[in-house]
Amino acid sequence: MTRLRFPRAPGALVLSALLFGTACPSKDNNAQQQGGQGTTTTTPAAGGTGPVARVNGTDIGRDTFQRQMDRTRQRFQQAKREVPPALEVRLKENIIRKLVDDELIAQKAKAEGISLTDQEVDAKLAEHKARFGSPEAFTNFLERTGQTEADLRDELRRTELRDRLFNKLAAVAEPTDAEVKEYYEKNLERYKDREQVHALQVMWKSDKNDPADARKKVETRAKQAAAELKKKGVDFKTQIAKYTDAAPSPNGGDLGWVTRGRQVKPIEDALFDAKNKAGDVVGPIETQFGFHVLKIMEKKPERQKPLEEVAAAIKTAIKARQKSEKTRDVLANLKKDAKVEVLEPGVSLEAKPMAPPPGAPPIHMQPGGPGAPAVGTAPGQPIKLTPVPQGQPGQPAPGAPAPVQPAPAQGAQPPH
Repeated sequence: MTRLRFPRAPGALVLSALLFGTACPSKDNNAQQQGGQGTTTTTPAAGGTGPVARVNGTDIGRDTFQRQMDRTRQRFQQAKREVPPALEVRLKENIIRKLVDDELIAQKAKAEGISLTDQEVDAKLAEHKARFGSPEAFTNFLERTGQTEADLRDELRRTELRDRLFNKLAAVAEPTDAEVKEYYEKNLERYKDREQVHALQVMWKSDKNDPADARKKVETRAKQAAAELKKKGVDFKTQIAKYTDAAPSPNGGDLGWVTRGRQVKPIEDALFDAKNKAGDVVGPIETQFGFHVLKIMEKKPERQKPLEEVAAAIKTAIKARQKSEKTRDVLANLKKDAKVEVLEPGVSLEAKPMAPPPGAPPIHMQPGGPGAPAVGTAPGQPIKLTPVPQGQPGQPAPGAPAPVQPAPAQGAQPPH
């Protein structure tokens, strides 16, 4: 029997799990529970038919796996991206790994007497649907992600079952005051309010590739407007629409509270220059987007938050860390004696790092957002796998996945 070691799930694998949507392991009623640590060799049918894996004798059906793959391919199609063969193998592995974890958790929950009634799941589904604001928005989400309401209901059931199991087996005590203070003192930088500036702006669009005379005309207009805006008694905010020729922003020229690193450098330098005080009008300032005149409304200096202000957040952070550690221990124990057979040709659950697919579409899956419930990926721990043949005679084994580079960073955006 081969022991494969799974690493802690990196962000890329979490992204993959989110892309996969829901999972609903089906079980073969004829499957027999197999005890002990004996090795069973299973030869997958040519082309891949039947279950994709078996966990302690319980099959994980191909229909479940295939729905997940179809939804993943749909996401790539929507982003107008192809799935290269090496990446497809990795996606398959991640789907099967999650399905195996789901089945292990379901089996342990049953052994612990943890279950959900249909009424409880219905209530979770109703609560989740309400977050979309309208039935149409919910339906659009399902269509966009290639899911059905039944898929989402199953995912909510599994998520709640997982939470209940770990709440029972990985419960943590409330942090003491001494622990909170120690954490605070070791992480002072984390609990600082950075220096901020609230500012308004008028903007004249101009590209550095524009002809010199055209750019000079824009600069002249900006200088004339700046002289008017700097006059005593002028209400800068009411004059923004009069002067700006940039596309109107949702905030009508109000930059809001700006921290360092959030604006292009020339604007940031002007906002945080110590000689520019609240009430000052500054500019025109030239950037790659054009010319800007700014009014500094208010400045906030950097501030260290006192312990009493952040104690509740620190307790939450400590509990989350401890809960994560205990959860890993629980999963390690589940996997330690598990008998897992991977039956899908060409797939291995031996961990390999994977970067996010280039251009993968964003998806928001936090409660209250327009996405499905967050899908947890189990932190890796040793798991015993039954070796099985991978592929048929004449079928080449998949090569090592080619490195996948993340999508290039977006260019700087004009301030608005």
